[in-house]
Amino acid sequence: FSGVNPAYNLPQASGFKEAMGNVPFKVAMSSFQDETAALADMVLPAATPLEEWGDYSPRKGVVGLMQPAMRPLFGGRSLGDTILSLSRSMDDKTAKRFPWKNFHGYLKEHWEGLREEYGNGADSRSFWEASLRRGGVWQEGEGVDVSLSSGLYRYRVDVPENEAEHNGSYRLITFPGPLSDGRGANRPWLQELPDSLHKVVWDSWVELNPETAREFRIRQGDVVALETGEGRIEAPALLYEGTPEGIIAMPLGQGHSDFGRYASGVGANPLNILPGEPDDVTGGLQWSAAEVKLARIRKRHKLASTRGNKLQLGREIVQVVMGAAYKLVHEKKKYEPLRLPGRTGFYKHHPHPEHRWGMVIDLQKCTGCGACSVACYAENNLGIVGRKQVLAGREMAWISIQNYFEEEGEGPGRVYFIPMLCQHCDKAPCEPVCPVYAAYHTSEGLNAQIYNRCVGTRYCANNCPYKVRRFNWFDWEWPEPSNWQLNPDVTVRTNGVMEKCTFCVQRIAEGKNKAKDEGRDLRDGEIIPACAQTCPTGAITFGDKKDKNSKVSRLSKDERGYHVLEELNTDPAVTYLKKVL
Repeated sequence: FSGVNPAYNLPQASGFKEAMGNVPFKVAMSSFQDETAALADMVLPAATPLEEWGDYSPRKGVVGLMQPAMRPLFGGRSLGDTILSLSRSMDDKTAKRFPWKNFHGYLKEHWEGLREEYGNGADSRSFWEASLRRGGVWQEGEGVDVSLSSGLYRYRVDVPENEAEHNGSYRLITFPGPLSDGRGANRPWLQELPDSLHKVVWDSWVELNPETAREFRIRQGDVVALETGEGRIEAPALLYEGTPEGIIAMPLGQGHSDFGRYASGVGANPLNILPGEPDDVTGGLQWSAAEVKLARIRKRHKLASTRGNKLQLGREIVQVVMGAAYKLVHEKKKYEPLRLPGRTGFYKHHPHPEHRWGMVIDLQKCTGCGACSVACYAENNLGIVGRKQVLAGREMAWISIQNYFEEEGEGPGRVYFIPMLCQHCDKAPCEPVCPVYAAYHTSEGLNAQIYNRCVGTRYCANNCPYKVRRFNWFDWEWPEPSNWQLNPDVTVRTNGVMEKCTFCVQRIAEGKNKAKDEGRDLRDGEIIPACAQTCPTGAITFGDKKDKNSKVSRLSKDERGYHVLEELNTDPAVTYLKKVL
């Protein structure tokens, strides 16, 4: 077994674990313990993707090339190296068929065959080095005319009628959460990443329509049992108006029995109660429509959630513009400024002689995935607090994805996402209230934080209208080998201090120093914070607002641009672009 965990990912009804008992010798290649490795007779330490060579071709004309970012730390070997080593040791005849010393040698020879198709006449060394720099080779593919196959109509999907009123039977829908299908459950960054809709962390839950819950006298946090012919699981109830009546929904990814200290014993695995037979149409697992019995258990389990108020209460934190109106003004270029007019404040604007760093976040592109939040954890050495401290309101995320529901009739309506981080206000409310001047304004427009000065009064957090400052309650522990993930360019904060987004000031310093060493000015887009680098949709743009030609400067003047809580006159450096409906 390599790169798979069927002991977890297959339903119990499939009989996989029982069948494993009939196999006399089982080998698992893995970089960590999981349910399948626990059943194996031998476990070979496998290298992680960061430690091995490889390539992949998602489609014709595209071949990606993987190279290790680090040397293997614990003696792990790639699958290719293991196969080559075993093949050479079998007999002389087999050894001649596999002459390569390692997988790297095999890979280079394989790519020599690609040189004729992609090399454009380059020699072997030049082609290999250019492919490494670019991350692979690719060609523009020609468009292909496609049409809907008539064979599709041979399949008929019968939606079963709801029998809840008669025998308490419901239909179970499973869906992937931040942990995907469970392969990311041993990553504490992902465990602490709130799901995009309910903001729950470190747990599983059962989504119920309030009407369904009322029938069973189930309240939020009551533990319920789901039972099918294949098994039974328990999880706390989460009431949500968006779940249709007669449907029960549950996220995948939790419920591991043997997957490390962060995943084992957390939540429940809905795969354990799914049918073992494949779907007749797709041939895959029957992820949905399994018939389940619902029962309330006299137990309570409070879900850990980072949610604030799910309604905006007229504050227009997320602003929208109707598509037709936006198209009209965009074409005619005749529109009224959508932002509030400039206000005269008590404080003068700070001078920014060289740079004024700013950010633009396009809400039209944001999908609420939370990748920016995880990237911030990795880049800035944020502590993982765990379920108990999240319940106490002590999460440490410097950038979080807030969501708000638009009420439409009796349902929750649309859901709007907005990444919320320190706004780096020019007239920051946090700065004048600090008694020890730990919060101060830099000449480049950053709301900086001097950790050595901070004594933890939390006045700045009380005075911040955006609620994006975090108080560090503990000296965080980094058990081996997680301490190796710490970014050496960022200090590890001690307990008793306030911390927040810094616009990745370490990357700003690195970019400025590089430009200075090369005797040139900074280029637009040269400095990219971790959140902007990771955003899969390109919703975040960062740059110098003093540069009139920079992308961030141009986008901040877009007709969709606005500042959150602009009426407070804090003059934020973060501009949001309205969502277009």
